[in-house]
Amino acid sequence: MKEIKKMLLGIAIMLAVIVFHLFMEDGFLPDLIAIIGLIIVVAGYISKGCTDKPTQ
Repeated sequence: MKEIKKMLLGIAIMLAVIVFHLFMEDGFLPDLIAIIGLIIVVAGYISKGCTDKPTQ
């Protein structure tokens, strides 16, 4: 689970660069929605909702 969260954060960072560039060029509503989505991804990465405990 931890590896998936790291991969998702990496993809979100790559998308953040693209989205911020597009938002600075034109500033369309879908760009703003994408920025909100990136904030949700980062908040999900930081949250402690799911812990990785080994199963027996």
